[in-house]
Amino acid sequence: MELISFLKIFLKRWWIIVLIFLVTVGSTAIFTWRQNPTYSVTTTFVVSPSSTIFSDPRSFLSGLDVLGGRVSVANTYSDIATSRRIKNDTIDALGLNPVQAETLDVGSKILAGTNVIYITVEGPDPSLITTFANKLGETTVKYVEELYGVYDLKILDLAEIPVFPIKPNWKLNLALAAVLSLAVGMGISFLVEYMDDTLREPDEISQLFQAPLIGFIPVMSKAAAHSLYMVKLPQSVVAEAFRSLRTNLEFASVDKPLKTILVTSNGSSDGKSSIATNLAVAFAQSGKKVVLLDADLRRPSLHGFFSIPNQTGISDIIRGQVSLEEAIYRSAKGGVALILAGPLPPNPAEMLGSKKMENILASLEEIADVVILDSAPLLVADAWALSAKVDGVVLVVEPGRLKRKTAQAIMDRIQLSRVRIVGLVLNRVKKGSESDYYSGYLADASKYDSQASNKRKANLQDIQSTSGLGLSLIPKKTPGNSHRFRNAQKQNKPTPINEPNSGEINRNISNKLL
Repeated sequence: MELISFLKIFLKRWWIIVLIFLVTVGSTAIFTWRQNPTYSVTTTFVVSPSSTIFSDPRSFLSGLDVLGGRVSVANTYSDIATSRRIKNDTIDALGLNPVQAETLDVGSKILAGTNVIYITVEGPDPSLITTFANKLGETTVKYVEELYGVYDLKILDLAEIPVFPIKPNWKLNLALAAVLSLAVGMGISFLVEYMDDTLREPDEISQLFQAPLIGFIPVMSKAAAHSLYMVKLPQSVVAEAFRSLRTNLEFASVDKPLKTILVTSNGSSDGKSSIATNLAVAFAQSGKKVVLLDADLRRPSLHGFFSIPNQTGISDIIRGQVSLEEAIYRSAKGGVALILAGPLPPNPAEMLGSKKMENILASLEEIADVVILDSAPLLVADAWALSAKVDGVVLVVEPGRLKRKTAQAIMDRIQLSRVRIVGLVLNRVKKGSESDYYSGYLADASKYDSQASNKRKANLQDIQSTSGLGLSLIPKKTPGNSHRFRNAQKQNKPTPINEPNSGEINRNISNKLL
């Protein structure tokens, strides 16, 4: 893995590193602050030959025998100074209580190659440890004079009252905490990235599905995602994204035009219905005759975009309850012909995979330039049944939701069923991401989402008169249905283009519907 890859991981998981850093450094600071300060003082001794050995020749000769062992003598003196006896004698001499004595810590050190001894005393009270260190030195000197006559132990430097404590060491503690927290944070970030099999990068998604990226739809508000964005805000960044998707689909089918396009996703709530609806409007705005078909017979939603009751639809056509003409609605502003799902059947996969469904699609291809189907997700068999009957499939993926294992399973199924994936559409792409190439020259989508929200109340009367989103159901005016159409307009109810009792049915579906 290259260095740039590590940097991307750390930048993506920066919050883990920052969180661990703040927790670790903060905890260390609190722990350090709650510690009692510890001070240290040092009394310095030197071991030297006694002056008495030069006054008597015999003492001088005997002193020469032990001069070679002066290093071991210094070690002995050092051990004496830190012994329990010397410490207790000092405590008694100063009249310290057991609590004060317990706080004192005595240690010794000999400077290498010399006869210099350092006696160190540590404790929380700087005055007490200074007094104790100096008294300990005096007690040690007196005791040593009784043991040896050849070597003297003299105090070189007395201890002085310290100003700053040696513990806790704020700089050292915080520096170690910072370094350790950064190392741990980066390690955890890398581990989380390694264990996370969620697909986030566009190139990674495209490579796994072996299909090009043909669309990037920015994040929309929840209300805007369930509306005809292409009609409400045609100059917005979202509308431009759908026009770009439409153009890419046209380029993808230069040799063999795509007449029937299935829009699906890997799972629920990926926004496929919103993309299918606005894509259909984008095609209609380019001058094409478009039929939008709700083929999701499990959780249909297209009727909500147009504020139409889901009463009659494709399920009725397949069961022979109504004719194709009777089930089609037309949008005046959106410019698309709409076929809803209708009553939900108990066997949607069998109905959508039937020969009759194939004949319906063939009929729609004859009267429309483009037929867009909004199907159930690939988690169920419905989408697979339809995918074999269309010219191409558009797969909607939301980065950060699709797991690698799920994507691989879908890809294996695609290869087995030989489904033609025309391209991938990344939905809810956040602004500032690598895929959001609109942000450089288009306005922010959130600006238009806010405008739509502000206009909603002002346009309430217009929304009601157009069935919510510019939907105008205009039947062919015949002597038998003129009064029926006027009543429907007064009641703001959608009316099928040709009801069973609406008079003579015009058999030229293309001219009538589109």
